[in-house]
Amino acid sequence: MTYQQVTSNPPNGLCPVNAAAEWLAAHRGECKGALIPQVRERFGLSNLEAIEALKRANVLRHARAM
Repeated sequence: MTYQQVTSNPPNGLCPVNAAAEWLAAHRGECKGALIPQVRERFGLSNLEAIEALKRANVLRHARAM
C-alpha cells in the first residue's frame, strides 16, 4: 500500500477508515491500551475496518517520517 492509495478518498470525501487512519497517525501517542476497540468506538468501524485503519495509519506515519 502506498501513501497515495491511503490518502485517496472517495468522491464524497467521506471514508471513515481513512478518517480513522489520519486521526491515528496524528494522535497515536495519546492512545492508551488496545487500539482496535478505541478506533471502533470513535469511528463506528467494524473489526476489519479498524485493522485496516491501523495499517493505513502506519503507512501514513512512515511516509511522513521520510
